[in-house]
Parts: sequence; structure tokens; C-alpha cells
Amino acid sequence: MPYIVQPMTLDDVDQVAMVERECFTTPWPKTAYIREIKENRLGRYIVVRWVP
Repeated sequence: MPYIVQPMTLDDVDQVAMVERECFTTPWPKTAYIREIKENRLGRYIVVRWVP
């Protein structure tokens, strides 16, 4: 299965937050991801996408 790794964008926040809720008992809220993407110049967040 091919996958691609890309920087996380604001368009990814809803899906990332959904995975976060499924995986952790104290997940980050969507607003935390939005703030990190917009304001944290030192942070880097990535997503892995399956390419059918």
C-alpha cells in the first residue's frame, strides 16, 4: 500500500482530532491543533495519507 507523508494543514484538523479522541483518554482539542499550526513556528506536524 502506498502512503505519502505531508505537513499537517488546517484542513486535516477534523480528522486528526477524531483519531486523537479514539486513541487517547485526554485528547487535544481541535483548538490546540489550530493554534499549533497557526502560531507555533518551531513545531512541525505531519500526516500520513493512504493513496489508493
